[in-house]
Amino acid sequence: MKQAGRLQNSWTSRRPDRARLSRPILMVAHGQRGKNRDNALFWSLVHDLKAELAEHWPPIRLEGALLRGKPGFQEAAEIFSPFTAKGIKPLIYPYFMTDGYFVRSVVPDELSKAFGIAFDQTDDCLTPFGLSPHFVPILSDTLRQEVAQRFTDDHPARIHLLAHGTMRNPASARTTYALAEALEARNPTWRVDASFLDQAPFFSKVIPEFGSNHVIVPLFTNPGLHAVDQLNAFAETHPAPHYLEPIAALGWARRLIHADLVAALGGRDAQNSLKNQTPRQRRGAEGCGANTSAG
Repeated sequence: MKQAGRLQNSWTSRRPDRARLSRPILMVAHGQRGKNRDNALFWSLVHDLKAELAEHWPPIRLEGALLRGKPGFQEAAEIFSPFTAKGIKPLIYPYFMTDGYFVRSVVPDELSKAFGIAFDQTDDCLTPFGLSPHFVPILSDTLRQEVAQRFTDDHPARIHLLAHGTMRNPASARTTYALAEALEARNPTWRVDASFLDQAPFFSKVIPEFGSNHVIVPLFTNPGLHAVDQLNAFAETHPAPHYLEPIAALGWARRLIHADLVAALGGRDAQNSLKNQTPRQRRGAEGCGANTSAG
């Protein structure tokens, strides 16, 4: 990959403290359009994470809200009003692939309007889903299984990352190219490239060149307009490549988020939570630092 960099986020690494454990968590997503506009996958994640936190971290309250959809930020402000009345803001978990335009600008601004208090990206936001330090290793393992099942040395796979992209902010493209580089670094025999829906190189322009050895990896956090409607349309006209399910539908999104929340709140065994083991609170534990892989 020529346009690459280290995969990172801009959040400051901080040690966990008791003040953080007193703050509730608001998991925010963009909200889907298209056939799956009910956002069922997102609400399923919220439901499961709420149950896990209630069982293992009972002081922590987690709720979900959609930037474009209901329940939205205004409803979240009402739910968390007992906390904000005491000067306690929720920590924001951005269920987004990168820290681009929406996470840096739209989400903090809209939350500030809804809650009537200022939200700061550094102090109030946790690492976005797609920038988790666990993301690259888990995705790499998933792709290795796909490649082993479907391809041979005589018919090697080519991995193609499909992201949304936007001309408003380079973060989506930067993160996607860095992810491609990170996957190649872990799997030297792979060739990993990328394209986008809303910026060059456009997926619609490159897909006619793809053959049966291509694996399309849709980097979307929810089945919806892009990950279902548009992708199904592409698959009908270009059936040769193998299309994976959207990233968040591959079965490990909940475990990844759980691990990151455990680490951010002070748990030492984030790796165990990735294996569905019970997280344990330990005094003086280090939190998960900023993912220093960049852009």
